[in-house]
Amino acid sequence: MVIFDISIFFIVFRETLECTVIMSLLFGIIDRIIPPENEDIPSLNQEITSPSPPTSITSQDNHYRTIIRRLRRFQQRENTSSQELRGQLKRIVVYGTITGILISIILGILFVGVLYIVIKDSQNGTGGILWEAFFSLLTTILITLIAWYMIRVTFWKEKLEKQIKKTTLAYLEKYIGGNKWFLFFLPLTIVMREALESYIFISGSLNQTYISFLTSIGSGAIVGCLGGYLIFKCSNLISVRAFSTVCTIIFFFVAAGLFGTAISSFESATNSVQIYLWNLNCCNPDTDQGWEALSSAFGWTNKASLGQVIGYIVYWIVALLRTYFILRKSKVTDVNEANNNVA
Repeated sequence: MVIFDISIFFIVFRETLECTVIMSLLFGIIDRIIPPENEDIPSLNQEITSPSPPTSITSQDNHYRTIIRRLRRFQQRENTSSQELRGQLKRIVVYGTITGILISIILGILFVGVLYIVIKDSQNGTGGILWEAFFSLLTTILITLIAWYMIRVTFWKEKLEKQIKKTTLAYLEKYIGGNKWFLFFLPLTIVMREALESYIFISGSLNQTYISFLTSIGSGAIVGCLGGYLIFKCSNLISVRAFSTVCTIIFFFVAAGLFGTAISSFESATNSVQIYLWNLNCCNPDTDQGWEALSSAFGWTNKASLGQVIGYIVYWIVALLRTYFILRKSKVTDVNEANNNVA
């Protein structure tokens, strides 16, 4: 009996990691955009802990200063210190996160239940095989997009932080205006979005056992939370670039294996297999848990058709070529931004 599915693990891990990272950024931004009462109003582009003054004042800075002035008047009116206000905002974020998790769990149970019913009704004939092939192909595409997305992780943290800072300022402005629970919906929507992506990704693995689902999802969520904490709390010990590179390689292997599985399922459903490159009586991933893990991680099979092997190779060629162009474009962008800063 299969008790662990590595593809589900990495899907849940990635989604949990991104959700944890965003939550960590939210807490950090709340600490930075609400300065102590006795501190001068900082620039939006300046860290509050930085002793150096801002080099320029932009319209965005002026908007930020206006919000902070309104915030201080709000604190005086409500007789609330900066520390108490930070605590209030963080509790609202936590409430939104917990609510999003609970709603996501309920929707997930309904989603998986409906899919199980559909799969059970389609098991007759080739319906089940085509279902598995379709979702394996869909999951391959989505995991590959995730891998390409993580290649840009070097620029991801800075851009994501700027985006969330602007959003948090907008929500904070609503908070000052009297809508104290407006900030509640930001983490709620983030959690539900990541959960929805996870449901779509793991829907191609619904042929696994309940134990496999529970162990894979649980371990992926735990490791994802731990990874998000380590990245943003121990960044001096962990290289974000190295971490993203390892994750990208693993995602490519998982996606390549799923692509081979999709081709094999389509061939089985259409009875179009003519040539097998190898057909071994051992190392069967359907009966051996060790080989099953290799099948999930690297696409191993003891019975590989010509089309399956060609598809596996073509996938790697396309993935690596696209990766090369992404890295090349990122390098050119870095050079252009450096030249603009010098100018």
